[in-house]
Formats: sequence, structure tokens, C-alpha cells
Amino acid sequence: FSVTNPASNTNSGRVDWAYSIAEADLDFLAAGEVVTAVFTITVTDDERAEATQDVIVTLTGATDAPVLLASTLEKDVTELPDGAPAEGSATLTADGVLNFSDVDVTDTHSARFVAAGIGYLGTFAITQPTSTDSSTIGVVAWSFTVSDGDLEALAEGQPRVQSYDITVDDGQGGVLTQTAMVTLIGRNDAPEITLTSPDSDAETLAETNACLTV
Repeated sequence: FSVTNPASNTNSGRVDWAYSIAEADLDFLAAGEVVTAVFTITVTDDERAEATQDVIVTLTGATDAPVLLASTLEKDVTELPDGAPAEGSATLTADGVLNFSDVDVTDTHSARFVAAGIGYLGTFAITQPTSTDSSTIGVVAWSFTVSDGDLEALAEGQPRVQSYDITVDDGQGGVLTQTAMVTLIGRNDAPEITLTSPDSDAETLAETNACLTV
């Protein structure tokens, strides 16, 4: 805030004032939040008589979207090897976090996700964000579970990528969307022989004077 001195030796005059502030200094204000700055201007004549006037500047915030911080958004899930304990029935898991910050310290955040494809295997879930202020990080934890048996159709080393778009919403129009990727990887499964009726895994040999046959 600054003023210019009035011209001297006049019975009337004008004091010009100016105010400036860096836009970044208002980032802490959420959408619609208001801070009022009051500056008092005093004019003094050569007889030390004074006149004062307040100048009021109203600062109004706008929304600032959440910002991504270092996160864990990609994980692999590998099928159990053939013959391993609980093969085909074990629950395989993966998890990670989406970390974010928001300079609008009074915003209340929520999170949602949507699968980027159809026919996905397993179950994907997220937690609601922790709150943020000027010194903390917001966290959305995600997790994925799938039955080992659901991966048996994948060949050795065959990948299947499943993507999930996670959105953090500050409730004021600011959003952050990032994609969590889970890569399912197959292992070799040995062939299995299946007998169907009336087939049998046994045969009867009958002795004759001729050659024995099956």
C-alpha cells in the first residue's frame, strides 16, 4: 500500500493511493473466502491539524486445485507358481497411495474412482482423503485384491493391465485426477488330464492264443 503526498500550498488537494499484492500470497484463500485489509490515510497541514480516512481493500479467494505429490500408482500382481501352497485359492493383493497438497487450507476433499475398462478381474478400492492444511499432505490410499485362481488363464509372463482413474475433489471446482495401474502377470500352469465318462484310466487284458490287445 502506498500514497502520494498532496501538492503544497493549496486549500484543496488529492492524495492518490495504490495497493498491490502477489497473486500467490492469496492462494491460502479458498473460493469465496474474504480478507479485508484496512489502511488509514492521515493528511496533516502546517498547523499540525489532521484529517484521517480509512481505505478498505477486500481480498477474495478463488479455488486452487489439489496438486499431485510423490505417489505410488503402479503395482504388479503375479500368479502363484504351479504347485505352490494355496495355488488357485490364495488372495493376491497390491496397494499404494495418491499424495496431494492444496493451498486452500479450508477445503474439504473427497475422492472417487472409476475403472478405465470393463471385464476387470479382482476388486479395487480407495479410502477417503485425509484432511490437509498448510503443513500436511493429503493421502488417498488404494488397494487391490484378486483370487489367484482368476489369473490361471494367463500364460507364463503374460501381462494384463487394469487402470483405475482416481479423482480428488476439493468441493470448490478444483479436481486432481491420476491413474492407478495394476498389472496382472501369469505363471505357467502344467497340463491336466481329465477323464470323462465312459472313458476310464484302466483297461482289462484277456489272455488268448492270439496276441494280447488293449
